[in-house]
Amino acid sequence: MVAKVRAPSAEGEMLFVNVIAFDDDVCLAMEQLHDGESISVAGSVTPKVWTDKQGNVRPALDMVAHRVMSARDAYQTQTN
Repeated sequence: MVAKVRAPSAEGEMLFVNVIAFDDDVCLAMEQLHDGESISVAGSVTPKVWTDKQGNVRPALDMVAHRVMSARDAYQTQTN
């Protein structure tokens, strides 16, 4: 499964994280996410750059996700 995640940088710039997952449990967790939902993703990352339509070079990350947890999952874990 593949997904694109938006993550703010420390400087306030929006980074795009291209996430790929192979594990069935991680793919299932990603399928249940909603657009704009806060998540935590663990995995290996590779820094990249891309060029926008105006010719500006922008940072990006490619990530292989090994674990995904939403804020909803964290709340359910605390209440159980």
